[in-house]
Amino acid sequence: MRRLAVAFVGEVDHGKSTLIGRLLLESGSLSLRKEEAVRSGALDLAHVTDQLGREQDECCTVTAAQAFLRSGGREIALVDAPGHEEFIRSMLTGASIADAAVILVDAAEGVREETRRHALLVKLLRIPQAAVVVNKIDKAPSAEAAYAALAREIGALAAEIGLPLGAVVPASARSGVMVASRGGALPWYAGPTVLEAILAFKEPDAAGGPARFSVQDVYDFTPRKVAAGRVERGELAAGDRLVVVPGGAAVTVERIPVFPDGALERLPAGCAGALELDRPERVRRGHVLAPAADAPRASREVRGRVFCLGPQALAAGARYIFRLATQDLRARVAAIEERFDTGVLAPRAPEGTLAPLELGLLALELDGECVTEDGNLSPALGRFVLEDEAGPVAFGMVVPWRASS
Repeated sequence: MRRLAVAFVGEVDHGKSTLIGRLLLESGSLSLRKEEAVRSGALDLAHVTDQLGREQDECCTVTAAQAFLRSGGREIALVDAPGHEEFIRSMLTGASIADAAVILVDAAEGVREETRRHALLVKLLRIPQAAVVVNKIDKAPSAEAAYAALAREIGALAAEIGLPLGAVVPASARSGVMVASRGGALPWYAGPTVLEAILAFKEPDAAGGPARFSVQDVYDFTPRKVAAGRVERGELAAGDRLVVVPGGAAVTVERIPVFPDGALERLPAGCAGALELDRPERVRRGHVLAPAADAPRASREVRGRVFCLGPQALAAGARYIFRLATQDLRARVAAIEERFDTGVLAPRAPEGTLAPLELGLLALELDGECVTEDGNLSPALGRFVLEDEAGPVAFGMVVPWRASS
């Protein structure tokens, strides 16, 4: 089982990087060198996870950085995702690998447009568990009243969009109040600390359901060829009889090699590996291997709920590159069926374009068959990206054709 990954998202300057730094410091997860630098004042908590010198110069985070929290016998990846609109691609890069999310809200500024947008993106990304930290609670004029009002507003927002919300924690990342220990600063609050809320998140489990193996490529190690890829769901074992999708060809797993000379009995969910197949010539990059009795469908038509990254609007009739798992195809936007303003959480009349930062329901026509599954049930085969020549323009989740808004 892989480690839990938690994405920290929220409005710029609401304290994501400082909170991660405080968690790492108080849990003893920093290296001795970094801990000494923080305690001496040579390194600010907000820059513990920064990867670029530019970030310290600008006093902000511009790329999704990752650090590891060790507490309670567990190792948890903390992903620091930027909150700026212009860096929302990086936020999606961080959040899209997450099993849980922590959304930060400034106690004085409250829930803002970008906060609502980030909450909606957490929902769109199908991140199954979330908590909210009301940060800088020590700066609020009346901490208890400010927290109570924000907790009600956050609860209403979560209910409106279907966000899987757990704890709403008042805290101060800068001073350490309610981050890793309770102290006596907030006697009116009886809920968990930030660390306790994170430790309450459940480990990822992709073991359930029928096996899915995304083929990255086929390599020739004469006299054998191996199909390299990743088990997205379930598990595979030597002797398994599988079907290749699309196409329907039958293959059998003869061996699961571990280089240079070993072999595994089983390859579990979430693991990358290689398969020696009886008919490797039937397999290529982009194929999905699955049990014949419960194989996914392949189609030239995909319906998806899409977030437009910008800077240009998506247009009906336009063509893009469609990427899902290891599958790369050309796609045409056949129709924009719905539009939704993610800032004010209000629907818009469907038109021929989807503006940057809008959410839409799109019908796509592909130039070949693609293996997809409902993003609610199988995120690995349900998340996709649309790209043009300049790079990503939209992120989406596959929805069944029968589903409505």
